[in-house]
Amino acid sequence: MSPRETGKQINSMETIRLSYIVPVYNTLAWLRDCLDSLLGHQGTDVEFILVDDGSTDGSSELLQHYANEDSRIKLIRQENKGLSAARNIGLANAGGQYILFVDSDDIVDSDAVIRMVETAEKEDADIVTGQIICLYENGIKSPWGKFLPDGIYDTGFDYMKAVNSATFVPMVFGYMFRRELPMKHALMFMPDLIHEDELWTPMLIARAHIVVTTELCHYYYRTDRDGSIMNNRDEFNRCLSIAVIIKCLFRDIMTIAIDSDYEKALPFYYRRLATLVSIFNDYSSSHGAIKLINASAYEYFLEFCTFLKQHQRFSI
Repeated sequence: MSPRETGKQINSMETIRLSYIVPVYNTLAWLRDCLDSLLGHQGTDVEFILVDDGSTDGSSELLQHYANEDSRIKLIRQENKGLSAARNIGLANAGGQYILFVDSDDIVDSDAVIRMVETAEKEDADIVTGQIICLYENGIKSPWGKFLPDGIYDTGFDYMKAVNSATFVPMVFGYMFRRELPMKHALMFMPDLIHEDELWTPMLIARAHIVVTTELCHYYYRTDRDGSIMNNRDEFNRCLSIAVIIKCLFRDIMTIAIDSDYEKALPFYYRRLATLVSIFNDYSSSHGAIKLINASAYEYFLEFCTFLKQHQRFSI
């Protein structure tokens, strides 16, 4: 079954400044709060791409109700294909100059997002970051780590160097980005991958020119809820995904080493690879997964070193 769109059409003459992309799969308990927070974003220069990824819990009916009531909503339905596929189709159908991904169980501060859009336009930024508040099941709210203060960075590598003293957020909802950036570089989310943001976000940042950090709290992340991907205990598949991500990041380093300044690229990716190894080490050693990940990482590292040596950029 091919995806199909429902809802009214926005005036095609109107410039869409921002597209929210919201994949939805069986999050009915939190979905209304999410949608209400999104629709607080006033104006006709914004659109809401809601991707119903085969929901079966009543989320589909609620999405249709909202689409019938607000012409800014573009509702796309597809069979269940997973988060990555839903994000990809949302991105392919977005018309905004900037994009913000939102998880359908979370909440946004639309006023803060509007200010982020204004900042992006003023600075001609590829990426603008906001700050994130964690919402816990017991009602407690707390900031997600230590964030950078307001600042402007010429490249994604400069931003990543600065974030060494703060908290790097791999989740895509931490970044509002220019739609042309992933389109130009054909960046798509890899289907059936767990921790897919650990791959996509660094690759996006690596290709950005102007990155602006703000102290705006634009996103409220609902953590520790039942059924979330982060609570999935299938450690073997998660470890397999990390092995794939490590491979792809090493391959991306090789691309950056040709197209950009590898001396800036290496520290950027080193931090991400170290984080992935740390994530892996938190899992159990069942099913021989540790041997798998170590062998994969070592194989890709040797391939990377051979590449740099062949290009006379590294002495082994």
